[in-house]
Amino acid sequence: FSGVVSGKFAALMMFLFSLASCVGSVYLGYILFYILHDTCVVCISTYVVNACLFVINMITLNDALSAPKSQKRKKIE
Repeated sequence: FSGVVSGKFAALMMFLFSLASCVGSVYLGYILFYILHDTCVVCISTYVVNACLFVINMITLNDALSAPKSQKRKKIE
């Protein structure tokens, strides 16, 4: 839902969700590589997709925060 809505709040929410997924991916990757001593193509591809989404959402958030505010003022006559 956040992907079709534009604005600072939507960009912030998408960034926070992708940050949470990256934290989860790092945790699961640690378990996969160092605890289980295993590799999984599906798991690694999921980590790569989560990292790409994080970068895209970080760029989107940066663009949303640096965009000038659109001020809608009523003209008083």
